Amino acid sequence: MFNQENSNPTVTNCRFSSNSAGYGAGMRNNGSSPTVTNCTFSENSARGEGGGMDNRYDSYPAVTNCTFSGNTANTNGGGMFNFTNSNPVVSECTFSDNEAGWGGGMCNDNSNPKVRNCSFSNNNSIGGDGGGGMMNFHSTATLVNCVFLNNSSANVGGGMFNVYGSLTMINCTFSGNSAVIDGGGMYNDWDSYPILTNCILWADEPNEIVNNHNSNPTVTYSDVQGGWAGLGNIDANPLFVDANHPDPNLWNLRLSYGSTCIDAGDTTAVPTGIFSDMNGDLRRLDDPASPDTGISIFGVTVDMGAYEFQLCRIPGDVNCDGVVDFKDVAILCASWLTGTEPEL
Repeated sequence: MFNQENSNPTVTNCRFSSNSAGYGAGMRNNGSSPTVTNCTFSENSARGEGGGMDNRYDSYPAVTNCTFSGNTANTNGGGMFNFTNSNPVVSECTFSDNEAGWGGGMCNDNSNPKVRNCSFSNNNSIGGDGGGGMMNFHSTATLVNCVFLNNSSANVGGGMFNVYGSLTMINCTFSGNSAVIDGGGMYNDWDSYPILTNCILWADEPNEIVNNHNSNPTVTYSDVQGGWAGLGNIDANPLFVDANHPDPNLWNLRLSYGSTCIDAGDTTAVPTGIFSDMNGDLRRLDDPASPDTGISIFGVTVDMGAYEFQLCRIPGDVNCDGVVDFKDVAILCASWLTGTEPEL
């Protein structure tokens, strides 16, 4: 589908699959701003850029609840490519198993998208400098409540690669990403100054954040494995519900009871209008059993990461992971008869 200047169609419940083109094999927007909802872009292949979707020259599409899976681009943006002041609003979308030279999941070139409640998993950068999940070049993207899981790069920046990039990330989680050379979680190059608040970067290989050529991120109220200087930062196992499965794509990155990431974020950093977390659960929620080590508003302190810890709402869910299974039974058995007699 090709939308030329000032063409703003509404596209709902559609599938774009197994198409090929020079640019934007699934959809190409050139100076247009379509509304795309509940659509699937899969197995599309671009000889140039934008395997799933290509937005360029002042395009401002609204993309909601869409899936970008198995798309490829020989150069940039396997799932989506945004070029020259193209600033899409991308919400509640999934980018998985996409591949490109730069930015397997998404590549932003002189563009400033807003990405909210999106997951980037198992995307790959194969031939360029890197950015398995996302690459930002001269771009100031804003990401809120996003997950980067098990993305990879043949070079640098398994989760994300920034070049002259000054993006803002709030309540995002990086885990299980890898790079052959450096920056399994994030690689910042050539005067990149990203801002990370309330984020978790844990279990990325070979390391979490690497900076080069005068790059200097600002990281606060975040959990970074190996530690990172900054106000409110910690270096502690986030206690994900499940990060031990042999296949990282099956990891559950919600926080378990007792995680030091609970109530450790900066509530003032959560943008106005953001009321839920990655899962659609209430974001501004305080856990009375956890110490408030972050910044509160009216007694409520948000968590670090894409998922807000939720109080147990399911009978028998001892570890509050949303599922009643053998883990709950194991906790119960380990605690059986370990209490004390009440005083009468």
